[in-house]
Amino acid sequence: TGPAAGAVGAVLGQRGEQGRVITVFRPGDLARLRPGDQVSVRSRGQGYRADWLPPAVTTFNTEPGLLENLPVTADGARIEVTVRAVLPARLAGNGLGRPAAGWDLDLQVGQQSQDGGQDLRLGDLVAITDIDSRWNMGYRRGWVSVGVVGHGASPLPGHGPGVTMILSGPASDLQVREDRAGHTGVTAALLQLQ
Repeated sequence: TGPAAGAVGAVLGQRGEQGRVITVFRPGDLARLRPGDQVSVRSRGQGYRADWLPPAVTTFNTEPGLLENLPVTADGARIEVTVRAVLPARLAGNGLGRPAAGWDLDLQVGQQSQDGGQDLRLGDLVAITDIDSRWNMGYRRGWVSVGVVGHGASPLPGHGPGVTMILSGPASDLQVREDRAGHTGVTAALLQLQ
């Protein structure tokens, strides 16, 4: 509704409480949005699973075709994902114990952090080791979850950059490779918002 009626955006992530999603729009459309404007979100791909994924790897919060356009490669019984950062489970904050289908996982990192999460950007892919996100996100040794950074940091403890999970599985089947310099995650071009 309002001056931006008819604008098309995309969902970049989610924030949990009451089904909130984080949407992105073209800069001109965003400038026309006003507080109180209503936005309609249409989704597709509920329950989607790419047939080339290993059986032990779960995917969620993606639409058909997204994984094929991200730095994800299949190699027989496993996949490899290139990410901006690989972070340990001890940095997980708000969102632990919550279902990945409706919540994000906040990372306890900041500008002074020595754990490698201080330079995360919106749209980056991030891997968190020893986190199983298939149902409620929680600690599980030998597993890894990969997600998209959907929002930035907060001054509140435990509420750092938020990651919306898209893949989870045993580290033997879901391998991650850190590439801080050349990583490209979810971009405006990929979302067709340029």
